[in-house]
Amino acid sequence: MKTVIIYTDGACSGNPGPGGWGAILDDMGIKTELSGGEANTTNNRMELTAVIEALKALRGSHSVELFSDSKYVIDALKLGWAASWRSKGWRKGDGKPAQNADLWEVLLDLVAQHNMTYHWVKGHADNPMNNRCDEMAVAEWQKIKENMSNAPAETNTQNELDVHYKDTLLKTVTTTQQVELDDNDIFNWLSMCQNPRTLRYLGRAAIRFAQGLEAGGNDVDPLS
Repeated sequence: MKTVIIYTDGACSGNPGPGGWGAILDDMGIKTELSGGEANTTNNRMELTAVIEALKALRGSHSVELFSDSKYVIDALKLGWAASWRSKGWRKGDGKPAQNADLWEVLLDLVAQHNMTYHWVKGHADNPMNNRCDEMAVAEWQKIKENMSNAPAETNTQNELDVHYKDTLLKTVTTTQQVELDDNDIFNWLSMCQNPRTLRYLGRAAIRFAQGLEAGGNDVDPLS
């Protein structure tokens, strides 16, 4: 069975906040770097994602030497905590919910495909592979944060509701007091709207209208 060395790291600007992850796969001296990020995440989720993405890149079963500076990741795998959480329905020993169950579920299935050995390394120290993973992770969240800060401000046109859909909603509400619309008709009508702000507005308006009807109102204005 081939041995692959994997280094991973995750980083986050704020917790939660923009996050990034980095991984290096060393396959008999051939190194492959992987990285990515998310706009709203946590440091632990990025640490887990780094390991998940690294293992997903492998084809077939391997002997994997995993190095990470995250005790959260290494201890939960090495000491069997994560497997225990899953066996208890993602509850910890004290009965509290285990965090990041969605990622742990994926990771446990991945590690089961390999012969895993786990190593904790001190972060921001003298390990060049770990430091490189940290560089990639930080670069990813910095890129996301820069893109967020450079995003153009919404124009007045985007802030304003589309008059057509506002008018259509009013007509639809009036009609629904008299006839029962088919679900497909409602879906088709909504699917024509490409403005997310308008759709959110319509959802809130529908809730207000429903609450008014339940309260006995017959002349509820959903656009108020």
